[in-house]
Amino acid sequence: MAAAPRPVFGGPAPRGPAALTELKVTGWTDVKDVPEIVKFLERHALKRSQNVPRGRGATPVQESHVQGNALILSVRPEFVVPFSKINGFSFTSPTHGAAQKLTIEGEGIRARRDDGSPAQPSITTNNNATGSETETLQAMLTSFLTRRYNTDQKLLNLSAMAEDPELAQLGLFTSIERQKKLFPVLTTILEKSFESPEAKRDAIHSVSLSNNGLADIELVKSLAWTLPQIKNLDLAGNNITSTKGLGSWKVKFRDLEHIIVTNNPLATAEPGYEQTLMSWFPKLRFINTIEVRSLVETLTKDQQTMINVVQKFTNLNMTLTIECCQFADWDYEKAADLWVQQRGNLGPEAYVSST
Repeated sequence: MAAAPRPVFGGPAPRGPAALTELKVTGWTDVKDVPEIVKFLERHALKRSQNVPRGRGATPVQESHVQGNALILSVRPEFVVPFSKINGFSFTSPTHGAAQKLTIEGEGIRARRDDGSPAQPSITTNNNATGSETETLQAMLTSFLTRRYNTDQKLLNLSAMAEDPELAQLGLFTSIERQKKLFPVLTTILEKSFESPEAKRDAIHSVSLSNNGLADIELVKSLAWTLPQIKNLDLAGNNITSTKGLGSWKVKFRDLEHIIVTNNPLATAEPGYEQTLMSWFPKLRFINTIEVRSLVETLTKDQQTMINVVQKFTNLNMTLTIECCQFADWDYEKAADLWVQQRGNLGPEAYVSST
């Protein structure tokens, strides 16, 4: 889903669902080896993090210090899973020449069995799971959400989840029962990742659920409760045959402007499905690449009146007039303040021609 242009009257980009995770490393014996231990762990974690974006700021360990006999690492959340994979690795001390088994502990790190293999966390909603299993699962899913969140586009990309190697490692797609539990857990974690509903609303404008093999939206219907104010929704490449398969979202997503349903049987199986979607989502303007409703048609009479007043006062073109009103929450005084703040930054193309 393409990113929308950054609005003229918008504020700074919001902070996404990310925070450092503290890990404790033991098993080493000489503090002189600590810098090499950090390099050793980072090197092996990077080898096991194919899906983690590279580039500036991609260093796994952001901070480190020694506390007693433990090395404390502050790690970016998307690297928790790779660090979990190297729990129990042996480090050869350059000081003593001896191999030392490093034990890593912390949220999202799986304990090792006696044979050295990792213990698999279970996805469950009952009380049978231990605290460590639940914490491990939550950390791994948090890492998944962090990797799939694009700050610039304000996009949460949940496409092709069964093909994600980290989720596949958890065995979350081995049965329909486990799949039914996955999305509610993801949305619960997402709910807790933001300081307020407003922060969550400002951070995520678009969600992609493409290429997930969905015949309907029953497995993902909790999205409407967690992200009710998204503007763009991508359902391309699924197996949806009728609007009945989307029925759980009827009259939800009151701010939805763009929905993509290409490469689904829906288009040929239900002629006229566009009218149904338009009746469900009052602000829907685009279905796939087709404009089905103008922006002005989605506004209330009071909003249209305000637009006329603001445009007459500022002489802005229609697009910027509407944007100014939207970011002012349809308040005349706030719109006037925004106009005063931004008018020095606008070029001739921002205005309605006087000729």
